[in-house]
Amino acid sequence: MNYRLNKAKSKHKPYLNDKVIDTFAKILNKNMVGWEFGSGMSTLWISGRVKSLTSVEHSKKWYRKISRLCKKHRKNVTILFRKPSRKGSKSYYGGGRWRTFYQDYVQSIESVKNDSLDFVFIDGRARVACIRHSVSKVKKGGYIILDDSRRKTYQDTINTYLSNWETRQISRTSFYRKK
Repeated sequence: MNYRLNKAKSKHKPYLNDKVIDTFAKILNKNMVGWEFGSGMSTLWISGRVKSLTSVEHSKKWYRKISRLCKKHRKNVTILFRKPSRKGSKSYYGGGRWRTFYQDYVQSIESVKNDSLDFVFIDGRARVACIRHSVSKVKKGGYIILDDSRRKTYQDTINTYLSNWETRQISRTSFYRKK
């Protein structure tokens, strides 16, 4: 795979529906500061369109790969590695057969001031906990973008924390805008 990137935009798209990417692109601008749970091609793509981006990753291998690409092509990205644990609170459970918990991963956003982020993109692990911890960090008019938002396991949290936000759903991704 060719990872040559042009300075303004990544040639690599995030692994999202094209209509979702188009909507996301219309929201983003060079003055925005954002947070991402789950790094990947989206990290490269988003960071080419914003002032700064912090991305949290749980996989050491993926963290190294994306860190190398960002170090070479993006100076406005901070990538954090937060290793999952075999023990933890049920509210940070990430699901799956490995029985892993993501408390450090989710709580990494607590270092950010309330009402300071223009957007949080949630496309990683422990998404329910990520929603809960992100709501206070997004400024008025800012967004939480949740991939796979139709999953039944997310609905109670969405109804509790995001029901007063403007919502636009495209395919499996929802854009929640803070009023």
